[in-house]
Amino acid sequence: MSTRWLVVLGLGILAHAAWLISPAAAQEAGGEPKPTKPVEWKNGLQFQSDDGNYQFRIGGYLQADGNFYLDDSQELATDTFQIRRARLVLEGSFWKRFDFRVSPDFGLGKTTLFDAYIDLKFNEAFKLRTGKAKAPLGLERLQSATNLTLVERALPTNLVPARDVGVQAQGELRHGAVAYAAGVFNGVPDLVNGDSDTDDGKDGAARIFARPFKNSSRAGLQGLGLGVAGSFGNAEGALASYKTTGQVTYFKYLTLSEADGRRTRINPQAYYYVGPFGLMTEYVQSAQEIRNGAARQEIRNRAYMGTASWVISGDKVSYEGVVPEKPLGPKDGGLGALQLAWRYSALRVDDAAFPTFADPDASPRRAGAWGLGVNWFLNYNVRLSLQYEWTKFLGGAAAGGDREDEKALFLRLQIRT
Repeated sequence: MSTRWLVVLGLGILAHAAWLISPAAAQEAGGEPKPTKPVEWKNGLQFQSDDGNYQFRIGGYLQADGNFYLDDSQELATDTFQIRRARLVLEGSFWKRFDFRVSPDFGLGKTTLFDAYIDLKFNEAFKLRTGKAKAPLGLERLQSATNLTLVERALPTNLVPARDVGVQAQGELRHGAVAYAAGVFNGVPDLVNGDSDTDDGKDGAARIFARPFKNSSRAGLQGLGLGVAGSFGNAEGALASYKTTGQVTYFKYLTLSEADGRRTRINPQAYYYVGPFGLMTEYVQSAQEIRNGAARQEIRNRAYMGTASWVISGDKVSYEGVVPEKPLGPKDGGLGALQLAWRYSALRVDDAAFPTFADPDASPRRAGAWGLGVNWFLNYNVRLSLQYEWTKFLGGAAAGGDREDEKALFLRLQIRT
């Protein structure tokens, strides 16, 4: 993305900032202050000023996992107990116009910054976000890790960024029936959590997602959502590696292969939730021009997934997960909610990648994974999950053979505030 567009974007930001401090904006933000509690526990520890203009929240979540790999005769993975995520969430707002979020993670024995951004809220239709956050790509990637239907995300998540630094405009229209996001980012390879940039090129990314019946009286259609997202830019340098749902790296490009040119992604997506039933699906194509010495080629990798779930206790499910109607607790006396889930996902690496840019005897051309899971939501704060995932590969072994199947069993205890 050229510097010209960055200048236009900067002028737009200044114009909106001028509006923000104008008398009209001040009048809109004014009004009689509502009585507030200075300190309270509400899904985390919250502090706020007497007039409500300053608010701060401390929260987070912990995911303690056990990963076990069955029939792993080649020892491609290691059975292990691990802290998958130990994430602290610091959020706040001031002057009713500015929000911020900082979220470091201490899982897997390392410290990683996942979110660090500031939002300028003008109204529900327009909000400006700057800093490190999720780019508007990947339906399952945009879903919080605490609300995933299964323990681990599906294979298409390999083809979208984890986090990127940039600026994006976003908002909701028609009382939440249409949501959009569009921005400019440093641009990172697939699956990467980026903190900085390695070249002058930038990525543009955008998403539009519609819930056409959200405000309809037809309850059976209110949970339908359809959308499309995409990105474009230029990249140089390192290429992505891909992981199984068991978080084992199974595909790598050759050492001398590197990004060198245009990168585009396209991501149609949809979900449907009605009562205790849920469906989610998405498709991702990631195309990257790469080179290895004098050889050049555009590689188009593709992935898709479909997930179905049923809360057999009858509780409602949505994109935001399941909150039990009768939670387990000293006052509520319920048993929580029980959910069953099924998923299939697949990722295909472009045939043009082999053998010039990737080794067919070490990296599979295709991975396909079947997953079954059960979730017990004791209450909003506590969740127990069990998932079995069977991944089959095409290629990736010596003499044109197939990599050994991955049969993984995941256990998770999740606590969140």
